Amino acid sequence: ARICHRVDTVEDFLRLFPDGRELDITAADRTMPQGVSIASVGDMRTPVRLRSVYLPTEACWQINDLMCAEG
Repeated sequence: ARICHRVDTVEDFLRLFPDGRELDITAADRTMPQGVSIASVGDMRTPVRLRSVYLPTEACWQINDLMCAEG
């Protein structure tokens, strides 16, 4: 399983990925409806669209903190 964060600002992106300015952006499509994302999982040869739940950025930080606290 994978948790993916959608961010709306460069500042939030760089908080997730401190070296983010060096990363290539491989998929970005803001025309997709909220809650739809593109993912590549395991041995799948091509990315697929999937449904997801949109969370505010702050909620993502809270979930991350709880997961790290649980180990």
